[in-house]
Amino acid sequence: MKTILNIIENYTKDKHEKTFLKHSTSHVSWSVKSIFNNLWKNEENGNVPYELITHILDSYYHVPHRPDLAFNFCWQAINNSYNELIIHDSSKKRLLDSVGIKLLISKISANYDAKYKLLLEPYFEKVPKKLYNYVASFLLKGYAIESAGFDDKFNNSAYGTFCNNNSDLAKLIKDTYGESYKKLTGPTLEGTKVSMNIDESNKHKAHDITRSLASKLELLMKSEVVTFSDSTKTTNKKYSFSTEERIRFAILSILYASRCNNFHGNVAARLNSIYADSNTYKSYKYMYLLGHMVLAVSMNINGYLEDSDLHTLSVNTEFLNFA
Repeated sequence: MKTILNIIENYTKDKHEKTFLKHSTSHVSWSVKSIFNNLWKNEENGNVPYELITHILDSYYHVPHRPDLAFNFCWQAINNSYNELIIHDSSKKRLLDSVGIKLLISKISANYDAKYKLLLEPYFEKVPKKLYNYVASFLLKGYAIESAGFDDKFNNSAYGTFCNNNSDLAKLIKDTYGESYKKLTGPTLEGTKVSMNIDESNKHKAHDITRSLASKLELLMKSEVVTFSDSTKTTNKKYSFSTEERIRFAILSILYASRCNNFHGNVAARLNSIYADSNTYKSYKYMYLLGHMVLAVSMNINGYLEDSDLHTLSVNTEFLNFA
């Protein structure tokens, strides 16, 4: 905290970069193949996504130093794109994120094997472990907070979104990992936040539970069948993801969950966090790359990108090596 205060008291960009953004400045050798359709150059063509392009430009401006900020602008373009899906659907009466994202996921899923599998599969196979840990953490803490009877406003919105959209899996997680994790906690309200109050003697066990759940989520995304068991073995059920569930996990539980936390200011700016490291940078690099491809796919669905334009973007998968 002293370091943060020292920077902001007499702010300079150089001091900021040397202190907190050093992880960014060591990863400057990548850029993405840009989204483009040659038909846009025809001035008579009225099908140019002007608003989308402005947000895409801002996202490119922040690559490679700030993939976290680049992702925010990329998501604004995705938001514009799924809003258009809502507008074209006469059964929908309001522009809501929940409605638009479901429409987008449904349309990707419907054409996944025929059109989008080759483009998205590399991203689903390369989710960084830090992001699985992130999802596992908000699920376990969310269940502990919910079980303790705190109002929803004290919980991570991503927890409610996950439970509402993955009810069967959410119940399995609650009945197994959730119960084991909850027993280690004693949630109390401290100021505006809930503290888990895990005893020092139990912190290693809580860490192991989180990592174990993260590994289960990783196996699900890699199309494997996993077994969820509770500590008494009374719950012992197998589960596997459908294609639509895999798409939903990537878009809702990784991209949208992060977008909501960042947009509403509920967490520290990731690359300014006192806990930021090279894995933090790599995670946001991944989210930007995945978001960029999801955006391109949504633009193809809306008719702004030809199939050939879409497939030129497959070269961006070369940046998915996070070793």
